[in-house]
Amino acid sequence: TFSDARAGDIILYEDAYRNIALAINRGSAAKMFTVAPGGEVAISLD
Repeated sequence: TFSDARAGDIILYEDAYRNIALAINRGSAAKMFTVAPGGEVAISLD
């Protein structure tokens, strides 16, 4: 849950539409990654 993360942590979660969503705890993923809400973000796991 968001309460388990520290302020500024990046969080991936399943939203109400069953999509993977990206958030910044107590922040703005849109501002951090310079993307508009609803925009696409590529995630790479190395």
